[in-house]
Amino acid sequence: MRGTPLLIVFEGIDFSGKRTQAELLAEYLKSKGYSISLYSFPDYTTTTGKILEEYLTMKRNLDSRIVAMLYAINRLEKLKEIEKDIEENKIIIFDRYIYSNMAYQMANGLDLEWLRMLDIYMPRPDLVIFLKISPEEALKRKGECDRYEKLEFLRKVERIYEKMANGEIKTNVKWYIVDGSKSIGEIHKKVVEIVEKFL
Repeated sequence: MRGTPLLIVFEGIDFSGKRTQAELLAEYLKSKGYSISLYSFPDYTTTTGKILEEYLTMKRNLDSRIVAMLYAINRLEKLKEIEKDIEENKIIIFDRYIYSNMAYQMANGLDLEWLRMLDIYMPRPDLVIFLKISPEEALKRKGECDRYEKLEFLRKVERIYEKMANGEIKTNVKWYIVDGSKSIGEIHKKVVEIVEKFL
């Protein structure tokens, strides 16, 4: 068993299967005897999460800079819990993390370095698993869409994710690209192969 914490992030555009794969990985690692914490961002149970939910469902309009700060605050609201998990040497799995804010808000025209500063206090993960799926395929997976779930916008987001994954946009974290168009089982198998390198 590990004597150090491990922070794993799932990233990708909407409907790429992040939550499903994060939950499957958590179940798999628990079955192997590891202590796991699973976080999904944005967390809609917090104060900022409720505001973000209203924004995403177009019940509230906000400046994109305010939105970026709210996403960062939403993660900061969980920082003490995450730090406690790190102290307890848990494996921590994130369904979306700081890179979502970078990708989506850069697609909205915001500055990369400013976005980095918003998350300066958040722990750096050990690896990012990028579930790559075309925006066209992603939108087929859901009928009703929120503010960000528009084809042209998701294309911009996907391109930014690709730049992070290939190192064109520096993140100082190891990225692994996984084909999100495969079956749930095939993706999970690939994810396990990647994660087991770190165990």
